[in-house]
Amino acid sequence: MSDIENQADRIALADAIGKVCTFDDMDVLLRICFGEGVIKEVPPSDRPSAFVLNCLDWADRRGIETNLVALVLRYRSDSDEGSTKLRKLVERIMPAALHAEPSVSDKVDAVVAQLDRIRSSLSASQLNQLVRSSSSVLNEAIEGIESLLRYKALHDALHRLQLVSRRNLLKQAKKFMTDSDSEEMLRSYNRQIDATLSTSRAEVSTLNRAQDRQIEQQWIDFLGRYGRQLETGLNKRDLGEVRVNINLIVNETDDTLGRLNDLIFAITKSLPLLKLAKQLEELRSQTSFENAVNSTPTTIRDISRILFSRVAVHNQMQLTETNMSVLAETLAHPDELVLEDFTTLWPDVKSTLKLLAGLGLLADKQLERAEDRVDACVLDIERGTSDKPELSERYLQLVASLEQAFSDLHMKTRVQFVEVDRQLKSDIEKLYGIAQSLRAIVGAVPVHLEA
Repeated sequence: MSDIENQADRIALADAIGKVCTFDDMDVLLRICFGEGVIKEVPPSDRPSAFVLNCLDWADRRGIETNLVALVLRYRSDSDEGSTKLRKLVERIMPAALHAEPSVSDKVDAVVAQLDRIRSSLSASQLNQLVRSSSSVLNEAIEGIESLLRYKALHDALHRLQLVSRRNLLKQAKKFMTDSDSEEMLRSYNRQIDATLSTSRAEVSTLNRAQDRQIEQQWIDFLGRYGRQLETGLNKRDLGEVRVNINLIVNETDDTLGRLNDLIFAITKSLPLLKLAKQLEELRSQTSFENAVNSTPTTIRDISRILFSRVAVHNQMQLTETNMSVLAETLAHPDELVLEDFTTLWPDVKSTLKLLAGLGLLADKQLERAEDRVDACVLDIERGTSDKPELSERYLQLVASLEQAFSDLHMKTRVQFVEVDRQLKSDIEKLYGIAQSLRAIVGAVPVHLEA
């Protein structure tokens, strides 16, 4: 079931979007909100409206057409003629795109209640028919949701490590040989690494496939080694070894989180929720199942659509967080700073932050002001040191101002990313209720009948 049933309406919508969005606009929206590799899945076209139609068709197959149109409306919220016509067309053919996304948790509660009603209201023969016709999809959905929950738990364990600022760790490293509080902070960080590894080993042991367990064990081994080396550096009072291993730990954490995010996104994309909705819809067409199935297929589609979008946005914000961590590292040692290291990456990060804010995904009203302060500090460094040697007192003062301005910005974005991550964690944990209800349905049918 498509969000737009009439193909003529879809063509009209594609034409209207094509008049206000360029190829680059659509590329950015797909990449930011649905994942880096998505654009490769959309057939190219020389005409904007034809390309937009391909994007809509792609989104329709994923059950996220409403999401995409809602994003376009937020991205092009101007009052020009083209945007106004687009909004009026959407009001007529897809009004849901004009409203805020509903909560996954509320939708899951509804599906769990509906699935439990199906299990309790159907006769044994009807349950047998349901399981026999949908056995593969039911089991895929159960395994997929459980896998999603395990990998998100791994992500969360590592994310707690990422929240410890590289900037602060490296600052404490400079002082640890003469400041007992700095040394204790670093040793506490090392104990946190040990706790993270212990939690992660337990989660990895629950993965179904030996190959998956082996892949995840690799980063656990790397982090364990770097943590031991950090402890050795602290014991030997070796600043160089401490700094090297802090950076190794942070880099391994960032890289592994990126890979886990990609994996969570891939699992989310492959969840057979749309297949499950379709099979339940087919059953609903039979009179004996109509009352029991009711609106379950529609609600499951909604969950699939919302979750897909939430995971993609979360991953983009995680990538931005990682890039900001890299930027923070370039400012941690002003005596080694090459300004180009910062200014090379900063424009892309700033552009992404502005886009996320424009889409309503970053809501801090002070965000733009914080970005402007960073720009002003970079300009001050370029102007103030053009005729003076680097490492002069003036240069170090300007770098300290840039570091503080960027730290303030990083804090604002991090607070919002933590909230997005918390919401996704809650959504995925809530999703487990569907897996339990599906397992109860499968378990209600004797094995010899299910086969």
